Amino acid sequence: MFGALKLMLLAFSIMNVMHDAESAPLSSYLVSSFSSPNPRLPFRLMAVDNTTGDVYIGAEEEIYHLGPDFILRETVEVGLCNISRSSYFGEQDKNRLLVIAPAPTERLITCGTCDGYCETRKLSNITDAETYYDVDEKTVVRREDAPMVGVVAVSAFPQRSQYLFTGISLTQTADKPVSKLDITSFNPVQSITMGQLPDVNYVQAIFITQYVYYVIKLQAVNVPVEAVMGRLCVDTADTNFESYTQIQLKCTDHTGSNYNVIQTAHIGPAGSQLADSLSINSTDDVMYAVFTNGSSSPVQSALCLYKMSDIQEKFTEAVVGCITCESDCGGRSIDYLQSSQCGAAPNNWNQESRECQATDGGNAYYKYANGVDPVTASPVLTVSDMEAKSIITTAERDYTVAFIGSSDGDLLKVHILNSSSAYHYENVPLGQGSVLRDVYLDEDKEQIILATGSEEGSQVLKLTLANCSNYQTCDECIGGNGGDDGDPYCGWCTLEARYICKMTTAE
Repeated sequence: MFGALKLMLLAFSIMNVMHDAESAPLSSYLVSSFSSPNPRLPFRLMAVDNTTGDVYIGAEEEIYHLGPDFILRETVEVGLCNISRSSYFGEQDKNRLLVIAPAPTERLITCGTCDGYCETRKLSNITDAETYYDVDEKTVVRREDAPMVGVVAVSAFPQRSQYLFTGISLTQTADKPVSKLDITSFNPVQSITMGQLPDVNYVQAIFITQYVYYVIKLQAVNVPVEAVMGRLCVDTADTNFESYTQIQLKCTDHTGSNYNVIQTAHIGPAGSQLADSLSINSTDDVMYAVFTNGSSSPVQSALCLYKMSDIQEKFTEAVVGCITCESDCGGRSIDYLQSSQCGAAPNNWNQESRECQATDGGNAYYKYANGVDPVTASPVLTVSDMEAKSIITTAERDYTVAFIGSSDGDLLKVHILNSSSAYHYENVPLGQGSVLRDVYLDEDKEQIILATGSEEGSQVLKLTLANCSNYQTCDECIGGNGGDDGDPYCGWCTLEARYICKMTTAE
């Protein structure tokens, strides 16, 4: 039966013409929604508990706790600072970080701007908070307008301990842009000290296995914005994170147009079609990054793909080059980090161990390596008059699908065909406000959770990934190019002249 059903999923070419993305009404995808009770306080951050499905929203001065049904359970006001402790930013607190520490900790970590302090809250009762702001060294946020990112990472030593890794966009010397904090006390375990500073804007922090990756916009004096990726070994013993390494990312099309402002990124696997075109296994990770063309007008966004194996190779090249050479040969120092240096390697040095340990017995092999040659890619998709703000991807059967949120409140649904092309097959207008960077997929229920925020109104939405019933003809369903430009989640049964959702069809 199932074999016959698969034969009925016919994907043939009717005409070799691409058409514009369909626009689908929000109502056809909407499962649940929650609108801001206080529109003047836009949503800024969102976190989802993958175990319970509960949603936590950080507004300007409030935190909301929603159940998986999007019913409001709790509201915590964080808008008023303790006057005696508000010397940094005045009397208003604003949420800057909202991160869930999973089991066994099971706490919501929130950081604000009164004194730059952080709090941990029970996931089941966010009014139950422990605050950490007693000494200056525990201060996490230094400026009200400093973008901040953070991620909870699991360390192997001691036994699977959890730490908060932060990245803070700063413009003051001697501040610590990258830190590893003990989430039971928020004492700093390790930190990097800033030296001669350009404008460093931390966009995102991503934890994958043994590394924390930082996505960064780097703006040096009189130099165009660069897209930079930093890598930090979670279990490095280096006191000041000397083994922290950076490489540059390039996203440039065949005409030479440079998309240099990275907006966000997602690391995950590829569907088999994309994996084959990249010559990787379907279990290998790919980084999907969205960029804009910066100050150019009109604004354009681009989607570039990078094999994580290529990225790791560039990090290795940066470290080895920094250790073995006195001048540029794959690696150099990072001039804006304090005491960054490259040096000659001793005869018995071990390349592999040095990527997570820059010092040994008091000997510094290097300190903060910087890649010379960027890892480059050409866009698989460019979109005019659109500023991308978020991305998440998933593999549906053989296909790779990306969901991209825009500053105008649109959700773009993109089928990534191969390593050189992608097709924007549908657009879902979400309403007012920019889509927030934090986006979550529920693979089991085939749903996406995202949020928008603006002073005109903010909302959290739970949507289905596909609504195949929108399609009334085979051409609408699978596309004019026999499936290459249609909805990857949908197929067409020619015997019954109706759609069949591929994601619900048994193998």
